[in-house]
Amino acid sequence: MKYFKNTMDYMRRNFPKLLLFSIIPAIVFTFTGNIWKTVSFFANPEAITKGFSHIYSHFSFIFGESILLGILGFFVVSFFASLTFSAIERHMKIGKFSISKPFSRVDESIMAVMPVYFFFVLGLELLALLNTVFIVAFAAISVTVGFVVAHISTAIIFSVAILLSIQILFWIPAMSVLGYPLKSALLFSMKALSGKSKKIFGLFFTIIALSILITGVSFVYLFEFLGPFAGAINFIFYILLFMFFISYSMVSFFDTAEEPRNDTNKFKKNYLT
Repeated sequence: MKYFKNTMDYMRRNFPKLLLFSIIPAIVFTFTGNIWKTVSFFANPEAITKGFSHIYSHFSFIFGESILLGILGFFVVSFFASLTFSAIERHMKIGKFSISKPFSRVDESIMAVMPVYFFFVLGLELLALLNTVFIVAFAAISVTVGFVVAHISTAIIFSVAILLSIQILFWIPAMSVLGYPLKSALLFSMKALSGKSKKIFGLFFTIIALSILITGVSFVYLFEFLGPFAGAINFIFYILLFMFFISYSMVSFFDTAEEPRNDTNKFKKNYLT
């Protein structure tokens, strides 16, 4: 829980600035996030009889509500994630959190963020495709069997997606901070995280908790008159998820890689006063 506590402290001290970087991605996730469609799928058992493409659209991250919106969302989130990683890296290195300076380095950080985010989204799409194959295969036996399998396989796929997000925790920082190439950065991330299950438990717990809350609130979408309320609540959860994951990634990375941090109170007391 060490990294969780340090991340919460970092977010507390820099919340207003992190919030500015998180609003637009949260809006994108609110409108393109497919959780509400997944919820509507399970609320309507007959959806399992409507064919492969219809079922897949309920689990796909890109090919859900709108392909164009999904692709546009990918680039928007990549851009703002790059800004956030760049701002936090600069803050931890020189002790100043600037809103404007990250824009001057976004071209550097986006070269780390975009390919990693692309492979992550690709992984989610493959998991959604695999989930759909399982559902359709068992639905051919009977609708009831297919619906039961859908619950089980979706829960498994959901867990795998979370584990996937944790395994790439240091992938972006290893590229942007240490300058590793794509493959070497991934290997560094996986190796660095091995044996750290206790330290990263806070990340796993937080992602699970926020994901459950987002899913729970998404059930409200089933009632049209409460749709705006559900959207507003999920918007807040997406803000927290976005800023927490990136902050956690950088806080835990700097500790694991033993990179000196110049944003702490100890540094400011010794060198800036």
